[in-house]
Amino acid sequence: MHLADRALAGHPDAKAALETALLDLDGQVAGQPIWHLLGGHKPVPVDLSMSIANPDWAQDIDLMDRAYEAGLRLFKFKGGFADHAFDVMRVKAARDRFPQARLRLDYNQGLSSETALRDVPKLDDLGLDFIEQPVTARDWQTMADLTARLKTPLLADESVFDPLDLDLGISRRIACGASIKIAKSGGPGRGLAMIKQARAADWSVYGGDMFETGISHLAGLHMITAAGGVDLGCEFYHANWHVNRDVLAEPFPGTGKTLTAPSAPGLGLPVDEGYIRHTATDHQALK
Repeated sequence: MHLADRALAGHPDAKAALETALLDLDGQVAGQPIWHLLGGHKPVPVDLSMSIANPDWAQDIDLMDRAYEAGLRLFKFKGGFADHAFDVMRVKAARDRFPQARLRLDYNQGLSSETALRDVPKLDDLGLDFIEQPVTARDWQTMADLTARLKTPLLADESVFDPLDLDLGISRRIACGASIKIAKSGGPGRGLAMIKQARAADWSVYGGDMFETGISHLAGLHMITAAGGVDLGCEFYHANWHVNRDVLAEPFPGTGKTLTAPSAPGLGLPVDEGYIRHTATDHQALK
């Protein structure tokens, strides 16, 4: 991975795929799961969180009903694409409908500094686990101002891509926690280092993703397992809830409240190579 950094700047998502493949190969050769290669001691259950992002509230409620019935208790609303009143309505309605659920709100950089400073503090009485990335990635001053004003923890996502971002974000107190994703950090090993870095600063950690398939979910789950878990859960739900057919030959483990990483060598589940060949855009490259 050091050689990859020397050869190509940036592109953490491509490097995450490379590191995942190398770790899987190491695990297959050593007969060990990736979480063990990364220093983990045992599989740990990780709470599963689902993002609620459909502007059609009726469809959101239908999805939450099915997920709640399946055992999920963490729901993260995507906010900022309508108005403040709509965001508040969804949180309050979900609180009434799903009394045992823990709720979060993620703006994905959707607010201006002025709007965030006006509206986000009004969410403090909603009992949210956290409020994530209300403003643009480099608007660290507004993030710091909100962190100082809010009793609800603020979570950094797009503001924190690598260990340097995280170190600076911690020193400037832009948040109380971070969403750590292998596609941002450059792979499971690098993401694990950031989890440890965050914990050393008493920051909370959320296992985020980029709307991925089972391979990437597994890599993220091994990363979190190697860290002994994370306090805010993870959002590795897409392979089971949104993908018509995953690239894994077996279902990604878990559709309910928690996920547990496999203990088989490498990633722990086989890839459906026949399906990948069938759907490849360049069949010659796979021969």
